[in-house]
Amino acid sequence: MANILVVEDDEAVSSLVARQLERHGYDVRTAAGPLEALEALRDWDVHLLLMDMGLPGMHGLDLVHLLRGANLGIPAIAITGEQLDQDVAQAAGFLHLLIKPFGIDELLKAVRDVLP
Repeated sequence: MANILVVEDDEAVSSLVARQLERHGYDVRTAAGPLEALEALRDWDVHLLLMDMGLPGMHGLDLVHLLRGANLGIPAIAITGEQLDQDVAQAAGFLHLLIKPFGIDELLKAVRDVLP
């Protein structure tokens, strides 16, 4: 079973995404911001990050750059309600970009593309 960390400050989105992923057999934890995400990464074997870009205190692009600098090698999918160019997301290291509102099928396809 793959471990997925959902980093999203909107509790409704976070809860919905977590429930859907759990229904499909994934082990999911959530973090509402960068500090919680860093704690979860330290304490849990994360196989995939689903990361919102509009996080409190730090933009998701900055957080993924920080994680890449730490050489953690965890694949990441960007979630955003803002305008974000696919090329910018890929250059930052995101393997997929999901624009809110996205469907469950779109979410599951992106996750399955990244995780075996």
